[in-house]
Amino acid sequence: MKPFLFSATILSLLGLATVPQVLAATNTSTATTASTATTSSSAESTNTHQTTTTTTNSPKTSTTGTNAANATTTTANASPGQQTATSSATSSANTSQSSSTASSSSANSSSTSDTGTNQGNTDQGNQTTPAQPFTASELTEINALKALHRGLDQTTYDVTTLYASPSNLSGYPFTIGTIKKNYIAATTQWVNYYRHLSGLPPVSTTNDENYVSQLAASVLAGVNANPMLSQHGLLNSSQPAYIPNSIWQQAKLTTNASNLYFRADAESAGKSVSSLVGDNNNIDGNDTGHRAWILSPYLSTFGVGAAYGSNGWKYENMLVMNKTVEQAQATKPQQDVVAYPNAGVFPVEELAPSNGKAIPWSIYFAKSQPHGTLSVKVADNTTGATVTAKDLMDASMNQYGNYKNIFTFIPRGLDLAAGHEYTVTLSGLDNYPNGYTYTFKLFNIVDADDAGNTNSDAALQNIDIPEESVGTVKGAPYGKTQLLSAPFHGTYLSKYLSNNTAWKSYGKTFINGQYFYNLGGAQWINGRFFEKNEQTADGVLTISFAPGQAIAAYNSPYYNHKATGRYFTTGTQWRYNQVVNVGDVNWYNLGDGQWVPASYVQLDS
Repeated sequence: MKPFLFSATILSLLGLATVPQVLAATNTSTATTASTATTSSSAESTNTHQTTTTTTNSPKTSTTGTNAANATTTTANASPGQQTATSSATSSANTSQSSSTASSSSANSSSTSDTGTNQGNTDQGNQTTPAQPFTASELTEINALKALHRGLDQTTYDVTTLYASPSNLSGYPFTIGTIKKNYIAATTQWVNYYRHLSGLPPVSTTNDENYVSQLAASVLAGVNANPMLSQHGLLNSSQPAYIPNSIWQQAKLTTNASNLYFRADAESAGKSVSSLVGDNNNIDGNDTGHRAWILSPYLSTFGVGAAYGSNGWKYENMLVMNKTVEQAQATKPQQDVVAYPNAGVFPVEELAPSNGKAIPWSIYFAKSQPHGTLSVKVADNTTGATVTAKDLMDASMNQYGNYKNIFTFIPRGLDLAAGHEYTVTLSGLDNYPNGYTYTFKLFNIVDADDAGNTNSDAALQNIDIPEESVGTVKGAPYGKTQLLSAPFHGTYLSKYLSNNTAWKSYGKTFINGQYFYNLGGAQWINGRFFEKNEQTADGVLTISFAPGQAIAAYNSPYYNHKATGRYFTTGTQWRYNQVVNVGDVNWYNLGDGQWVPASYVQLDS
């Protein structure tokens, strides 16, 4: 695939230069605070506006998906080919340091448990050869990595918890919505964990790159893109009438510049990243292109978006190609050589087979390495065993990650065990007549008696969007509503709020298609009973739905409203005289108690 560029100018021409965030107006009437305690929320890092991103060479798709009965994992990329396997990749992620030429270690200090894996199969068990003790410096690094690993976010997301705002992906009007800031932050955390493991500096997301990534993921989900086929450039998808052409064209550009990942299951943001880095379910084979882009020495920013299709699959877009080959090669790489596993200490869990397949190893060179016939030997310095790596692949022509040379291999038949030291030697490179060689020692990132990091829904129980405002309880059945301890997996409290009473809120979060508002501390109200704003307002709106179709009007903006039997046709204009915001959705009164929601209208200026 030829390198290409998309810029802010192109995005502006596509009508994507500005995507405003609309927040509910604050009611200034007198209100009662449910509690003086407030909850805090971490900084937002998602969406809006245009992007100035450039793209290059062959993008990668990791489509990982599990069906209900058996976990089925697939990965795809821009080149032909497809793989299917059972289960999805699991990996721990960690950090280490540089991939220098030739390093050795051993010597004294304490040791770790001696568990291991065999690259030829999925067995994992105790090894008979005693583990080598770790040096003091190695133990310091190991302890730091363990602490870092325990801090990785493990929040599990599904279709009910991923979004931070409403979306509509399967019909008119096509609305991409946003995803939770914690999902983006967790993705960034995991990406940087793997980059640190490979001796690379951290990267960050940008609002612009997150926005186009979310747009691309939403289009893939909106058409239920076939996860068994490459979807770069929407190659194997057809544009439906409800997705505007400007959105479709932007998604084509973005998917061509991204790692794509598909999976039909609930999972953490880290699982997506670890599967891309493990990269053993790639339709191109073991070229490890997804890994190369995440571990690119030219990467500084990226974007992430995710959306669920009506088929139950999660479609994730990670925008990683934001430099052309020329731009990348004109800058100094952050590191000349990146190996996986890397020199130093490295977690054995990261190399454990998954999906019934071995994890491919890789060595990437930022500078061109002329070579003849290549071979790779991996020696276990602890036992003296040596194997010649199988499945040696030269994927340099693809220039994934803007690397000049990409070599991948699998040391089949070699037992991998914590406490063992290994030396990798790549022979055949003109610039390394004695071979490019480096040494690493494996360790357990999770101790046998340590549960490590565990899944948690704590992040889903916090305020997602901080904002102080005043709301009024309206439309609650039987005249009152019961408060919850949390918006997700919360329990009902003994406190009830009556209709027509006003309360101060401190922020909101979006769960299962609706907003919940925090009234202080662990006190939450369901947004469908919370009116944020009611005002008399004159204006004109246009019905925006499917061409030739109409939307129903309701007798009230509140819960348990009913259709009036009147319909308003797409393209027709109407004057409204009242606006009410319930659960962060504006409703417009077109007169005579005919109410329509904001999702199906456009306000005329």
